[in-house]
Amino acid sequence: MGFSTKHFNHDEVLVLDLHPHWWRFVKPSLVLLAAVAAIAYNNEIPNDFLKDLALIIAQAITALAVVNLAAKALKWYRTHFVLTSQRVIFQSGVVARKRVEISLHKINLVTFHQSVFERLVNAGDIVIESGAEDGMETFNDVRDPQQVQALIHQWMRKNIDDINN
Repeated sequence: MGFSTKHFNHDEVLVLDLHPHWWRFVKPSLVLLAAVAAIAYNNEIPNDFLKDLALIIAQAITALAVVNLAAKALKWYRTHFVLTSQRVIFQSGVVARKRVEISLHKINLVTFHQSVFERLVNAGDIVIESGAEDGMETFNDVRDPQQVQALIHQWMRKNIDDINN
């Protein structure tokens, strides 16, 4: 399911609809993998009492890791970074919802930041400075932030050209 376009203006076009980068799943996946490994190697414990105790703890950690991974996946699925022909929209939340909209003609500056590791996985943070009340918004774990920055600048120029013509 993509981002709903039912609240778009009649001439507004969806340019980009991104979920956060898959990097968000690595840590909870590793925790789940470690918990399953603890269950698998539980038989190596010689003492029966400690073996049973370790099994119960490993099963509890595995259950929590599964729930955590499912929650992260649901949150990921319900988080959108959207670029339209007229604005940038960030929407997140499963039960409660947060939505930030920045009109392209109010954007003053778009920058991105990538650490060395983020460059390897092609993720990063986009920072948008605008003339709005909040002034500056940071969007974390955006996939291919350099391309996103270029697309925002491209559509900002198109809007300026449309206004001038």
